[in-house]
Amino acid sequence: MEKSILQKFERVAFPENITSVISVVMEKYGLSETDEEILEKLSKGQDTESEKVAKIVKRAASTENGAEDLFLEIKEVFKLPDEDAKSFAKEIKEKILILAQKISEEEIAEVVSEEKLKSKQDFSEKKEGSLPKISSYHSSKEDIYKEPIE
Repeated sequence: MEKSILQKFERVAFPENITSVISVVMEKYGLSETDEEILEKLSKGQDTESEKVAKIVKRAASTENGAEDLFLEIKEVFKLPDEDAKSFAKEIKEKILILAQKISEEEIAEVVSEEKLKSKQDFSEKKEGSLPKISSYHSSKEDIYKEPIE
């Protein structure tokens, strides 16, 4: 029995190019959609085929029996014959789930805090560079335009 990718972990991340890998696998099994079909489903509030695949992949990566249940879920969701569903499940395991990276909550918090710190530093650098220091301006020159008070 395969162990879950997420055992002792809270989340899974995939590389940025995962959508192209999913698209190739979907096309092989006749599950790709045209832009018009996607827009029609979205306007009706329905899941597109790629959203269905993404949900299945996420569930398979995040549950203990996900990889074993992959075949059954694919067969049920996409109404594929047994042989195609088995082959599709095998490709998802070999080409997509293998790319999953384990990320603990501590790692996520660390990345988020690093991003916030970097953002604050960038903001403070921009802020300091764009405004002249008022105290140095006034201390170096006497205000010659000041009218005397009578």
